[in-house]
Amino acid sequence: MNLRLLNKLSIQQKIIAVSLVTTGIVLVFAAVAMMTNNYANERGAIVNSTAMLANVIGLNTGAALAFQDPDAAAEVLSALEAQRDIVAASIYSANGETFAAYTSTNPKHRSLLQQLLSDEQLLRQERLDVINLPTYSASFRPLYLDLTAPIKVGDQALAVINLQVDLGPLMTGVYQLGVITLFFLLLTFPLTYMLSSRLQRSITNPIKRLSKTMMDVSEHGDYSHRIENVATDEIGTLGSSFNEMLEQIQSRDQQLEKLVKQLKAATKAKSSFLANMSHEIRTPMNGILGITELLLDAPMTNKQKLYFETIEKSAQSLLAIINDILDISKIETGLFQIDNLEFDLTEVIKDIHTTFQPSAQAKQLVFSTNIAQGVPAEVLGDAGRLRQVLTNLIGNAIKFTSNGSVTVAVSAVSKDAFSTELLCEVTDTGIGIAESAKDSIFSEFTQADESTTRQFGGTGLGLSVSKHLVELMQGKIGVDGTNSGGSRFWFVLPMELKNQSPENFLDRPLKITAPSFSSDIDEDQVYISEPAKAGKEQFRAKVLIADDNVLNQYILIEGLKKFGLEVLAVNSGTTAIEAIKKEHFDLVVMDIQMPGMDGMEATEKIRSLEQARGLNQPVPIVAFSANAMEGDRERFLNAGMDDYLSKPLQTNLLEKLLLKWLAHLLVKSL
Repeated sequence: MNLRLLNKLSIQQKIIAVSLVTTGIVLVFAAVAMMTNNYANERGAIVNSTAMLANVIGLNTGAALAFQDPDAAAEVLSALEAQRDIVAASIYSANGETFAAYTSTNPKHRSLLQQLLSDEQLLRQERLDVINLPTYSASFRPLYLDLTAPIKVGDQALAVINLQVDLGPLMTGVYQLGVITLFFLLLTFPLTYMLSSRLQRSITNPIKRLSKTMMDVSEHGDYSHRIENVATDEIGTLGSSFNEMLEQIQSRDQQLEKLVKQLKAATKAKSSFLANMSHEIRTPMNGILGITELLLDAPMTNKQKLYFETIEKSAQSLLAIINDILDISKIETGLFQIDNLEFDLTEVIKDIHTTFQPSAQAKQLVFSTNIAQGVPAEVLGDAGRLRQVLTNLIGNAIKFTSNGSVTVAVSAVSKDAFSTELLCEVTDTGIGIAESAKDSIFSEFTQADESTTRQFGGTGLGLSVSKHLVELMQGKIGVDGTNSGGSRFWFVLPMELKNQSPENFLDRPLKITAPSFSSDIDEDQVYISEPAKAGKEQFRAKVLIADDNVLNQYILIEGLKKFGLEVLAVNSGTTAIEAIKKEHFDLVVMDIQMPGMDGMEATEKIRSLEQARGLNQPVPIVAFSANAMEGDRERFLNAGMDDYLSKPLQTNLLEKLLLKWLAHLLVKSL
């Protein structure tokens, strides 16, 4: 049977096919064996009966031979006419002469007699040699049996008798037996098919139930299914094992479901914890940075100014660590989103260079930025995340480089009509990176060497955040370098092009370098800051501050006074509502987390109050919060707030917010 064809059949068809084939093979072998045995028995019977006939003829012709009477011998042979299978008979004397002969007159034997005449000369000598044998000699020819036996009188052999017997009736019997056998063989196949069709159900039905249960489990994922009516044979054992497996999987699923619920609860608790920690940490950070910024605007000596600048830098570094932790949390929970907005790439690169220029200058490093020819100016992407990645890489390069240089290179490695691949490289002459650390340096809380943390500080989160950001922007990031000194961090980002005009691409390289370094400080020189309102937009407006933290109130009041604003501060949402009921305010800065009534609840009540009064222009309410988790801004806006101001307070962001909401109350710009 063709194995490929057998493999395509169902189990039911395979069982029936195997039964039919097996039955057919057994029956064929049995029929062949039976026919072969019957044929051998019939041949033996013909030889025995012919030998007995030859013996009888020898007894009856013994006297004729003794008295040399051929006629008497011929008369004896003529009696063979009654034997329809005898074709011819001859008696040969000892000297080889034919003593008497008989030839059949049956028309069926004519062709056979012609065959005997052609074989006569070949067989004559063999027949004469039989006179010396104690018994007969028989040989089967294709169409007849040739048997020769000695004729003895006493112990003396006088002649031999030769008989030729037609084998046609024997072959006819064999053919008839074959036809009968074939008939019964063909009759057996339908019976075998019927029996195997009924018997195979005991095998296929349990398998079908098992298969159906497996399909139900696979399609619907419901592991509560079980195979019923399990037998006690091997298939039953398979079904029982499958049921046990389903029970184990169902039990494991229940445990996993319980674990998932616990993980979701833990994730929610973690997010809540990070949001609270963000608020709790950013609130004092707001105080530190706000007060430091106010102090830096006051007259002081250069030494005092250096102290306060150090405080500001340290606070900014701590804030960067907090932001990295929050970014990692947002990435892990899948809440991190990448913007796709148009921005000026060259301006972003220039701003980053300007930001790090003082740090490089303070360490007497040669800091340069090279933007290659062909780099597009206007691209579509996330400028903030690009700035964050470059900031991490450049900040690390400057931190880990004691002398030498830090170089930033930006080039377009490939581009087409709609996009470009931006290659950014940050190369330094710093401490380098060991070969063994290259694979793990982008992992969370990992640095190239434990001694690095002790010498330079850091959490090891910056590079991990950078890797996640680059991959979220469909790019890739890597590092080259040796522990003998120097390293090269690089990343490739795909950027969409909205403007394909030639004017959008740099026609020549752009190089930005830091000015020469000078560290001379006159500690006796008094630094006089500019007047508080110098260079600030002035507004004729009244602002309400709602914050339970006195330090935050002070920072906001001092920051808003720079813009000529009249400010009233309250310490809860309830008192904020009471204040709005009594007088008009042009802007409300609302803290989110306050005892009693929080900022969002207070905002909802203020909006309800305005609606009841029928006001056409509701007062702009700005959320002032340290919450920086993904979705916080949207949550504040959905509560009825108009904008968001993050702690710690930054004067430039405050100025943009005031210009956005109080532009109609702008007085002048000094």
